[in-house]
Amino acid sequence: MKAVVVCAGERCSDRLLFAQCRDADLLVCADGGLDWALEKGLKPDVVVADGDSMRSALPEGCEFVSLPQRKDETDAEVAAKLAVNRGCRRVVILGGTGRRLDHTLGNIQLLVGLKMLGAEGELLDDCNAVTVTREKACLWGKPGELVSLIPLGEDVNVRATKGLLYPLADSDLLLHEPRGVSNEFTGEAAEIDVRRGWVAVVRSRA
Repeated sequence: MKAVVVCAGERCSDRLLFAQCRDADLLVCADGGLDWALEKGLKPDVVVADGDSMRSALPEGCEFVSLPQRKDETDAEVAAKLAVNRGCRRVVILGGTGRRLDHTLGNIQLLVGLKMLGAEGELLDDCNAVTVTREKACLWGKPGELVSLIPLGEDVNVRATKGLLYPLADSDLLLHEPRGVSNEFTGEAAEIDVRRGWVAVVRSRA
């Protein structure tokens, strides 16, 4: 099952929004993400909110999960984990990037949390697609498309890569050196095999 979590960050294009929601089994809005969804004619299954950014009234028949404003988790975290608890093994986060860099970084952390729960998370906007891995992963793109490998910790080693312009072999990705930035697909498929640690895989286009 696939879930889409719509957040209150920078809005993506209608094309991306509708493409991701079209085949979603569960649509969850995190607080102000409800305003965006309703403006586009989408009806969420669940709204998770503490009310600090949501301006729209709750649609009839929509489940509402009320959150306190003083809490440890972000609204996006609660929404994404709710989706996993309801059986979704793929969670796409929209509106999770933008001017709030802290929320963008936090949502990348959230991808790790989803992976630890057995789900595949993806943070999407019109220019970037972010996933995380700590094992072998297949990547899909286009020749020449940019892909960056960002370590999420101090002890990260990549056993090998395939299908990238700058191959890695038994390579340590160091937290203080951005050496994994701006690699490129040589074909439509690539592979990264992580020996240890967590890696954020960022596919970008101009």
